[in-house]
Amino acid sequence: MIPTHNRKGVLLRSLERLARLRVPAEHTLEIVVVANACSDGTAAAIAEAAKGFPFPLRAAEEPNAGVAHARNRALKEAKGDILFVLDDDIAVEPEWLAEHLAVHAERGAEIVGGKIGLWFEEKQPPDWLVPALESVLSWKDLGNEVRAVTNPGDCISGNFSMKRKVPETVGAFHTGLGRKAGSMLGGEEIDFVERALHAGFKVFYSPKAVGLHWIPASFFEDAYLRRLSIDMGRTRVFMKKKLPLGSILRRLLVNPVRIFGHQVSECFAVVSGNRKSWMKHRIKRWKQQGGWLATWQYLRGRTSTQTRAPGTMPPQS
Repeated sequence: MIPTHNRKGVLLRSLERLARLRVPAEHTLEIVVVANACSDGTAAAIAEAAKGFPFPLRAAEEPNAGVAHARNRALKEAKGDILFVLDDDIAVEPEWLAEHLAVHAERGAEIVGGKIGLWFEEKQPPDWLVPALESVLSWKDLGNEVRAVTNPGDCISGNFSMKRKVPETVGAFHTGLGRKAGSMLGGEEIDFVERALHAGFKVFYSPKAVGLHWIPASFFEDAYLRRLSIDMGRTRVFMKKKLPLGSILRRLLVNPVRIFGHQVSECFAVVSGNRKSWMKHRIKRWKQQGGWLATWQYLRGRTSTQTRAPGTMPPQS
């Protein structure tokens, strides 16, 4: 299941890698791409690509903008007992599918999250790339051993799989979260995995089910990083089921202090020529700003999760 929005070129490049997958003999594979409010001919491009594709490949169209809407449409369209969730800018190796299936079979997993590395458009990433920034860009590495997952944030929707009974039990993806045009909110998969953990489903991490997240040069521009970081800070607040008064006061009073502290550290880093430290504090400052803004939105009842609830599992077509 792959959601996409007006990124036909990126999608087709990722499909080239999926065409190389090895599918174990006892399994069959169908790839469903959800064209989410697309206007760039994505559905037609998929239909053309399907003619020479080694596995069944088809498009479904979802007019409601937002990645959560697209994922929920995919839940309705997909036919299998194990559902694989990928982003349109994730490249996988030939054994990716088999590695997911192995953890399901050997560990009795109901959700499996894979490792996510970074795939740079340029040969080398910027020399100021720091771990705080790598995590903003969806990097996820929990080590080289299969392990049980208890933190919902350790399973990212760009590369995970689940048994169909999971969404049938916990419901669909929360449409008040997730990216859409004009917003870089996330968290729809974290909210989903959190509900699955609370329901008692077993979640595992697979180090060998690797996906590489495509990072174009534009992702390192200030405008993109600022918007992404601020919305990550907003997401953390929006995902809270309830904010106690003490937490609200702490965020409103303490966040400005932290913002100022990171601003001061940025200035020192600029003066000393330490670009890595500068970027680290810049990212953290933007996240704190997002959290502060979202707390005010929460008080006013203006968050997307206060007005919407997770959907039920869509019936299959």
